[in-house]
Amino acid sequence: MSSSPLVQSLNVSDVRAVNREALILRCGGSDPVPFPHVQHAAAATRPVRFHPTHSMPRTILLADDHEDNRLALLTVLAREGYHTLGAANGREAVECALEHLPDLVLMDLAMPVMDGRQALRLIKENPRTSHIPVVVLTAMALSVDRDRMVAEGFAELLTKPCMPPLLIKTVHALIGPPELAESAEAAGPAED
Repeated sequence: MSSSPLVQSLNVSDVRAVNREALILRCGGSDPVPFPHVQHAAAATRPVRFHPTHSMPRTILLADDHEDNRLALLTVLAREGYHTLGAANGREAVECALEHLPDLVLMDLAMPVMDGRQALRLIKENPRTSHIPVVVLTAMALSVDRDRMVAEGFAELLTKPCMPPLLIKTVHALIGPPELAESAEAAGPAED
């Protein structure tokens, strides 16, 4: 699998960046203004509507209470071509998932207000969101058992700091590339 040059060029220090402006510039941004396609759950007021016959980007929601981690990973995903949404805690993640129905949720475990396990339970209990894969994203790798996380309903486990190539590989394995193919109806009948 081939990753974009940006994903290949990022390293652990980029993901751990404390200086947001430096990270944005490192990721190819021209100024320290957050990218418009990286939305915070509270700032997103309504879902983006796409014409059903056009290809559209897959949406990924990332819930992490550490803003720098959230911004770094959302930037990697957005630069890869995904539409991204951010949440600072589990409650925001659940609300955003219900409103936007993302294709994938990346969820930190230890967050204020509502932790990742509680948010997962609410997402999986709701018929509108129960189909959405949720990936554990945690720095507690030594104290977290992957098999237990999968048994609880998480689709996969990623440890922080998560290297961009592994993040993209995992996302591709779960939901595919950023762009959805045109719908079968829009493409017309198959030729024999």
